[in-house]
Amino acid sequence: MKQLITVHSHNCNQRSGFESSQQNRMCLAKLLNIPYIHIVTNPQDENFEDKFKKMGFTDATLVSLGRNLFGTDAIMENPYLYYYERGNKIIAKD
Repeated sequence: MKQLITVHSHNCNQRSGFESSQQNRMCLAKLLNIPYIHIVTNPQDENFEDKFKKMGFTDATLVSLGRNLFGTDAIMENPYLYYYERGNKIIAKD
């Protein structure tokens, strides 16, 4: 089965400036009737799907790399520092 997959580093606090090309790929995938998967590499919190849908990623399967690697969402210490915690222990910091 064909799929279109985009791996993209998104700024955690705002748009990074490349979203229009990502959205064009999503539209092309929809026209071709193939699934579009958008993998987000920057740490994201538990509401990242809502943020991306508001940016226009409504026809994409959104995947948080951190959630898939660590089994949890990122916790924002400040706008530039995120960490992942499991059992009150920090398991990764970015």
